[in-house]
Amino acid sequence: MLLTYPTERVTNGGFESGSTDGWETDSNPKPTLTIMSDGAPEGNYYCQYQGNWNGGYAGYSRIYQTIDYDGVTSASMALKVFAYNRYDFVLSDDFWQEGTDGTRNWHINFPGQYATEWVTKSATPTMAGEQKIQFWTYGYNMAAIDAISTAGTVTPPEPLTYSITNTNGAKDKTGLWVWNNGARSDITYMDSYFSNDANWNNIQWRKVFSNEGSDVTKGNFGVNPLPSEHNLNEATLHYHTGHGSDWPAGGQSMGLALMDADYNSKPPLYPIDVAGKWGGKNKWVILQTCFPLRDKEWEKAFTESHGTHGILSYKTVSYAHPDFMKIFFEYAKTKSIREAYFATVQKLFRDTTILMPDGTEERLTAAVVFSDDTQAFYDYLPGYGSGIQPDANPVDPSWDQWPSVSDGGVS
Repeated sequence: MLLTYPTERVTNGGFESGSTDGWETDSNPKPTLTIMSDGAPEGNYYCQYQGNWNGGYAGYSRIYQTIDYDGVTSASMALKVFAYNRYDFVLSDDFWQEGTDGTRNWHINFPGQYATEWVTKSATPTMAGEQKIQFWTYGYNMAAIDAISTAGTVTPPEPLTYSITNTNGAKDKTGLWVWNNGARSDITYMDSYFSNDANWNNIQWRKVFSNEGSDVTKGNFGVNPLPSEHNLNEATLHYHTGHGSDWPAGGQSMGLALMDADYNSKPPLYPIDVAGKWGGKNKWVILQTCFPLRDKEWEKAFTESHGTHGILSYKTVSYAHPDFMKIFFEYAKTKSIREAYFATVQKLFRDTTILMPDGTEERLTAAVVFSDDTQAFYDYLPGYGSGIQPDANPVDPSWDQWPSVSDGGVS
């Protein structure tokens, strides 16, 4: 699929600034350029170009600017001849004194020997990179010029992607499994939000997969996935909601609980399982789960390059909330990923404390780890802020939490 190139490469090609800003001239003699405001073929202004005479080959004059030709497949302009001129007018990639027809890539020739109304012509450049576009003539030639423009085609960017895993529920007193409605509402909202391109400045998002219950496997988290299994490395953003593997005690590894078809526990997903396995297209993993980032080993999930940028989760118990992702996305329009996540936790759980099995209380604490500080502070959702930052080697992962330890957060 090809789309019209979205950005005009020529600066002030229609002289709509009311000036010749964007255009240069270094010829000897220089032309006389007069901006006119009556009778433009489009817009409000055009430029009256008057060449000068300096004898011999030095009689050529020009205006030009440098543009990026990547993706450009058409160049065009409009010209009006007021009265007889001895010579023609040319728009091309080169100037007469810089090359010949043999080295010129493209040109548009407007005869100057008879008066015309506005005439628009185009040519097909086959160039790449930064090179000139220039208008030139010889002697005292005079004409009106306007609408110097480029167009082209590009392959649209591949849609961004997201994926979801959900193991968030519990058995009731009778042994029946009951899904957490807050978590399910959160997921429903995500689907509707991602499907609306207007939320993303028309950047497309596509869902890779959404699994729940016993369909959630270690393979979904990039651990030796079967050929038939999708995994989070295929998705820009992965969202998981579920339970932690256990209450923290004695330095044990904190993982994610998984379940079998009867909703009974099966071996959890631990940090050692995913060490060096998160990367590919993935940039962020949100784990709405109790305790994972109490364990520093999760930072080892980052690969050396082209890897996941950040993991966003908790050091304490967490709670599913039906509006969590709704609030997160609203904050993410003006805040970085890290800031939006912390702001959402603050809004929903500011004064929440948790009674631990040993009778002590902990203040609910969210935590994040990013591959480096640049990603931690400047990663934004695509279409907002500074966008997605470059991949980086996780030499010194960047950890942060809310609240801080000094403000009552767990260490």
